[in-house]
Amino acid sequence: MRAAALALSGAVCSCAAPATQAGSCPGVGPDWAVPSDGLPHNILVNRVSVAGADRLRWNGEAISRAQLREYLTFVRGMRPRPFTILQPDRNVDCIFLEAVRADMEATLPCDEGACGEGRGRWGDGTGRRRLSPQAESDRANAIAEMDAAAEAVAAGPPER
Repeated sequence: MRAAALALSGAVCSCAAPATQAGSCPGVGPDWAVPSDGLPHNILVNRVSVAGADRLRWNGEAISRAQLREYLTFVRGMRPRPFTILQPDRNVDCIFLEAVRADMEATLPCDEGACGEGRGRWGDGTGRRRLSPQAESDRANAIAEMDAAAEAVAAGPPER
């Protein structure tokens, strides 16, 4: 997996329905964040853009649906787990959007606050949206590990 694909890089569905389906795309469930919730403080973010009936981008890089599932599986194992934002374009096929949402739901703990959907400003990192207790613990542990590693580097090599 290329580093650029996992690089760090907001989505209420205002999509037009495909010609074969009347109405607009349904919104996400209550467990998903929206831009007005803001982002949890000091958290990594990945963005999944969806357009048309089959176009996906992961942090700006074109990917296939199989690659998306692979990336989501990788993200699921990360500590702290990044927040993943789904950003559907206005011209997205609602059936395709629902399939991508289902991929996210099947792989990530969206019911624990790991997923969001919407375009727009996602806040300045002040963290109005709370992380799940497990995600908060994972984030705190990862920060402590990074701080300890930075202190060890700053202290230099051990004396002999």
